Amino acid sequence: MSVKLRKRKNSDGTTSLVLDTYHGGKRTREFLKELKLLKVTSPIDRKENRERLDLAERIKNKKEQQLQGDEYEIAPTFRKSIDFISFFESYLTKYLKKDKRVMSACFEKFKEFMKAEGITSLTTKRVDANTVTRYKEYLEENLNGETPANYFKKFKKVLRYGIKEKIFSEQISALLSSKDKEMTVKRNSGIKKEILSFGEIKTLATTKAPHEEVKRAF
Repeated sequence: MSVKLRKRKNSDGTTSLVLDTYHGGKRTREFLKELKLLKVTSPIDRKENRERLDLAERIKNKKEQQLQGDEYEIAPTFRKSIDFISFFESYLTKYLKKDKRVMSACFEKFKEFMKAEGITSLTTKRVDANTVTRYKEYLEENLNGETPANYFKKFKKVLRYGIKEKIFSEQISALLSSKDKEMTVKRNSGIKKEILSFGEIKTLATTKAPHEEVKRAF
């Protein structure tokens, strides 16, 4: 496994920067188009090129860390410091299944949960078993019927995707793998609806109303 930063001269005097990656028996080349080195005509161009080259080196190092992490199943530190809301939002953008509306509602409810808990920012490193359990309890306390279970099921899909991307701790992976009843959402009976008796309906039928059409429809 190797990642090398190569330079390629262009006919217009500029220099393209290319990430040359060899991993898993395959070689790939990625042009860093936004970091193309300028043709030097002034000290300002030289300074700009140094900054672009420095950024390209950092990109190369991160790519190397990422591949090493994949190879040894270790998550690089930078992956665990991602803003969780941005990660969730990114996942939602790419989510194209029919239940996207439910996934979107789950996302909005999680933001409400953060506000209720007084959490102003949340990195993936700070998403732990307590965060997951508290969100489950928040859903149970604030929603009825099948909704808490449906939202929590969608939330776990996001977490599983994060585990696959190696941005969460092993604690989250173990939590989702367990059969612990702590991870089972209580299904509330829902809002109790009052139903009129036959006598009450007869009384309503003989009562004058400002909107007779609405009364008849009822």
